Amino acid sequence: MPPPSILDSDPISCAVIGGGMMGAGRLSAWGSRVGPQSHAEAYLGSAKCELSAIVETDESRRCELKGSLPGFVKVYGEIEDLKRMPHPPRVICVSTPTASHLHTVEQAVQLRPSLMAIEKPGGRDATEARRIIELCKQQNVALIPNYSRRYTKKIHNLLANLREAKYGRIHTVHCTYSKGIRNNGAHLIDMLLSVFSRIEVVSSQLVRSDDRHDDPDVAGVLLGDESTSVHLGVTDHRQYAVFECEFFCDEAAIRIQNVGHEIAYRFLEASSTHPTYNVLGKPKTFKTDLVRALTHYVKLQEKMILSKRKTFDTRQAERMINIHQVIDTLIEVGG
Repeated sequence: MPPPSILDSDPISCAVIGGGMMGAGRLSAWGSRVGPQSHAEAYLGSAKCELSAIVETDESRRCELKGSLPGFVKVYGEIEDLKRMPHPPRVICVSTPTASHLHTVEQAVQLRPSLMAIEKPGGRDATEARRIIELCKQQNVALIPNYSRRYTKKIHNLLANLREAKYGRIHTVHCTYSKGIRNNGAHLIDMLLSVFSRIEVVSSQLVRSDDRHDDPDVAGVLLGDESTSVHLGVTDHRQYAVFECEFFCDEAAIRIQNVGHEIAYRFLEASSTHPTYNVLGKPKTFKTDLVRALTHYVKLQEKMILSKRKTFDTRQAERMINIHQVIDTLIEVGG
């Protein structure tokens, strides 16, 4: 007979390591937005999960968390403190700075959770990503990285349609991002690897931002399947944030825009001014559910926990390695 804490009828105990913006967010705004913008908020809004603890090393932030969180949520200063809980969390979410991902996972797997959620990119490079995956495999801990566009239904479906050539062959792709190749550019690489079976770096150039020495902006030219050209551009996030990706296909041009909150379709039509030409028509724009991506992310965690699988499919986690390999090459070639 399992202990009461892990009966199916009980909530899934979850702990977040890292109480920063992605870990716990702006506490004053909790509950006032359309969708959660931090992992803690997503767990608090889940009917099947229970946020049991947050680990935060900064003392002033811990005081802020203690004063704002429900009383049943414990706030600790070290990962070791999680051992003081009556029962260890079944889900541990790693939302610490990228440089500490590997060390955090090394400590967290010792608690033997059923599942580890981790903020992208999952380590500083392909070597660290590979080690993170190995650590989880050794303890049979499911590992799910948070690439939020994966958990946005309309974007997920669009990428599947592009992969299956629903709009014909892809001729070229134009992408623009800001705030670091690892921070935001990784989302673009993840989407491209959802469409293409491989990505080859042709050329790149580092555009270092003064405030992000550890995560440069990188522009470049890539090649996808059938030598499809992919153009990667950057802007300075201190001027404005941008995240866009436009696929030019036989029958349409489709742009993921407004950081992923919208998808705009321009379909092929006859030109009204040049009868012998075909052109792209006016855009038809649809909103996505990106604001609920963390809700969908938590639901995936619930599904994996409740499936009671003895082993877990690691293919989605292993794509972290492929993403890092592209990023590492872009930085190396551009350096």
